[in-house]
Amino acid sequence: MNDVERAMEKLGYSLYKGEVYKKGQSSKYTFKHCCTVKKFLSVRGTSECFKETIVKHLNKLDNLLSDREREFGKQLKINYDLIEVLDGWCFSICRREFVENTISHSGIGRESPPAFVAYRRDKTPDVAFFKEILENSLSEDEIGHFCEYFIRLLNYGTKQLKEKVLCLVGEPNSGKTSLFTPITAIIPQRLVNST
Repeated sequence: MNDVERAMEKLGYSLYKGEVYKKGQSSKYTFKHCCTVKKFLSVRGTSECFKETIVKHLNKLDNLLSDREREFGKQLKINYDLIEVLDGWCFSICRREFVENTISHSGIGRESPPAFVAYRRDKTPDVAFFKEILENSLSEDEIGHFCEYFIRLLNYGTKQLKEKVLCLVGEPNSGKTSLFTPITAIIPQRLVNST
């Protein structure tokens, strides 16, 4: 198991809740979901370096490494306050500003933002379309409330029971999907309920 964990670290992989994550090519800190432990071990089992060990102990390794509750060994910690953007900067959701050097060099591979977005922090965003959608449907006060609830969608694990959440209803091609493009660029589509 130690050999597998060392190989994962050397190759830019990490474990989080029983799944394998890989450091993104353009990111400095962010690890993204890659595959199951079994898939990772199967691929690594084709390597001459690991073939004998992995094939011999595949089921045992899979059971140990894919245990979501496992306390021993290295596990990635996700910092849900951060969204990494280009050049190693991160957007802090609670502070609502860009911050630099939020994760130390020794913390890389141990701590990760949940998402990387290829965005330049010094770029002035083009919000015309987003603004137009809101102004066509909401009053000025409603726009303020919408924007507050919109950014709250990024707050992981803080929603209280029976707290209001955004729900967009409308005709097809009315801009609902476009409105949520910034959110789906951050939160993987597989985790978004769009019924």
